[in-house]
Order: sequence, then C-alpha cells, then structure tokens
Amino acid sequence: MRIGEIALACAIALSSQASVRDLTTRQVCDLLARSDATTNPARIASALDVLRSRGRGAASAAETLSGLLPHRSRIFNGRDKDVVIRLRAYVIVTLAGIGFPTSARPALLDILAHVDERMSPVEVGAAARAVRSLGGRGRAFTPYLLDALGARLGVEEFSLERFDPRVPAAEATTAQLEIVRTLYRVAPTGDHDVQESLMQLIRDPDRDPRLVREAQRVLDRKPLATPKSERASVPADAAWRPAAQRTRLNLDIAYRDHDGRDGVLGRLVDKPVLITFFYSRCQNSKKCSMAVSRMGALQRQLVQAGMADRVRLLAVSYEPQFDTPERINRFATDRGLRLGPNALALQLDGAREQQLTDELEAPVNFSAGWVNTHGVELSLLDPNGRVVRQYQTILWDNDHVLKDVTRLLAER
Repeated sequence: MRIGEIALACAIALSSQASVRDLTTRQVCDLLARSDATTNPARIASALDVLRSRGRGAASAAETLSGLLPHRSRIFNGRDKDVVIRLRAYVIVTLAGIGFPTSARPALLDILAHVDERMSPVEVGAAARAVRSLGGRGRAFTPYLLDALGARLGVEEFSLERFDPRVPAAEATTAQLEIVRTLYRVAPTGDHDVQESLMQLIRDPDRDPRLVREAQRVLDRKPLATPKSERASVPADAAWRPAAQRTRLNLDIAYRDHDGRDGVLGRLVDKPVLITFFYSRCQNSKKCSMAVSRMGALQRQLVQAGMADRVRLLAVSYEPQFDTPERINRFATDRGLRLGPNALALQLDGAREQQLTDELEAPVNFSAGWVNTHGVELSLLDPNGRVVRQYQTILWDNDHVLKDVTRLLAER
C-alpha cells in the first residue's frame, strides 16, 4: 500500500464525523455541494455510500455528483494525488449505481482517452464500470476500452465497493476485469476489433484466469452483423464566441521563455494565440507529452497553410517553480515544437499563474503548488486577448483548430 493510501486508510479509521445515514438525498447533496478542501475525504465517501445504498432512488443527486468530477473541483484542491484519484473514482462508481448523467460523460472520456501504463488502475476500472451502467449508450466507448485493455496497465487488485483502499477478497477486481465485463455489456457482437483483442488476451499464457473466463464469455455471445463503433466524442459545449461576447483576459503576467528571456504575457497577444498547458514531470504520456506533440503538428499545418507568421503558439508550464527554461525548452523541442518568435514555451510568474488558469478555467488542481490532477486543453485567443473557443477533455483535432484560426483571421 502506498503512503497516500495508508494515510487515507488512517483518516477513514479515525474519522469522528457525524453519521450521514439518516440524511435525505437532498441533504446529502447539500453536504456534497458544500464540500471543499477542508472536508474529510471519509465524510465525502460516507455521503456517497448513502447514495449508493439508495440506488436509482437517489437519481436526483446525479447532477450534484457530476459537478464534483472536473479537475478544478473544490474537493480535490490541496489533496494528495492518491486521495484525488480515489475520490474521483468513487464519485464515478456512485453515479454508475444511481444513474449516469450526460453531463458526467466528459469525465469518462478524460480517463479512457488518456490511458497509459502509469495511470492508476482504480480510476480506469471505475470508468469502465460506469460505461457498463450505460448499456447501449456505452457502445461509443468500445474503442477506448480496447485501447485501455491493450495498455500495459498495472494488474493490482482493488475494490470499487468501498472507499477504504484495503481490499476484501470477495470484492477484489482489476481494471482489466472491469473492462472485459463492460465489453460484454456494451460492445457490438460482430466487432472484429473486439474479437481480435479478446483472442489475443486468451492466447496469453500469463493472463489472470478470471480474465480469460470473462473474455471467453464475451466471445461466446451469438455473433451479429453489427457495424464498428464510432469513438465517443466531446459534447458540443465549447461554442465559438462572437466578438461581442468575448471577455478580455488579464494578461499582465510576467514570464520567462524557453531561452531565458523575460517579458509580459500580454505583449505576446498581438495576433491570434493558441495556448496549451503542460508540465515536464507529467507521468501520463497521453496528456502533457502528447499535447505538446499535437501543438507541434499544428505548427507544421500552419506552415503548410502559409499562416505560421500570423498565429502565435504558447506552451505554458503548470509548474513554473520546477520547469526552468532549460527544461521547457527540451520538453517542447523533443516533441517537435519548433521554438521561436511565434512558438514559445513559457514559465510564468508563479504568484500570478493561477490567475490565468482560473480565468481560462483550465482543467487542473494543485497541492502545495504541485499538480495533483489535470486534463488537456487548448484555448484560442483573439488579438485583443479574449477567448474565442476552448478545446477540452480529449486532445483537440488540428484540422478543426485550423478552420477556427482561418475564421478568426478573417474577422480582421
């Protein structure tokens, strides 16, 4: 058990918070809505347990729980990363039991679209169980589930029945088991990719026998001629903002760039600007590393379109206290972003950076100044420093961004 998990187990064992078992569903929702960084995580888990015990009878709490899932949620602020992961996973499996709302779908995409071998199996398993609760509506997640099944995720056992990280044998599950059980429920029976992935799993002599049995159960279903599943996408909620509806950001923030030059962020916004965030210590190769690589690919498309000099690309570190100019220079360059006057990696003034992440509502949270949870995003600003569109949850489509940049340049 890791240090963070030991601390969590102790917090649960020692919690003296009053019982919430006798509260109405509305009162539980009020408790959760008021929860923040100071709320004992065991108290939050107890409230979620009450809702889980009521099943579909607590469906009215779904939107309240959905509001707890974004990386910027107050319940994650300042907490140990292990606690953040368990809290988020427990909210997700609670929603799976009471009814999963459309508003919480981005949380599933955020997890399943970015699975890599260093992710916690708990959050992947929770997301897979939530997809299973969607029934036919979960079909669009099939390609992501297959990607996750092929990732070199840890095979550690955990329980999704309790918040306590200790695992009773009867409740033991793994991310892989949750994924395959979900494929049985939601995957189209005639999907070649599903069949091939599961056959590879069965042929692996080192696989968990439980997993092999579950995979064979999926394959034994009567095959039907069904089309391949299209990947689930982000709901169309990041609308283009007309000029009259844009709000100017406060960009009076000092920076130091990848070459050690100092400046003020606002002076870089004299043309359309695309901003993404990263930090060099990020352990998820599908997030920060891929985001900067995607920005490098976007830069090459801008060059091909003859627009490279008319747009500025900014990759901003989430951890300026650690990411020196040398670090951000190497991180960006190694991922194909050609740094120069129109493409910069930046270390912002640490005392002012949160101002920018707050105004952009960037999907990130911190503990003592260090990232404890984050998503991916790209923001398009006009030459007046106003947000035009934001692309969040999964990595953006460069072709879509290029069309938006063309549209914005035409405004001028």
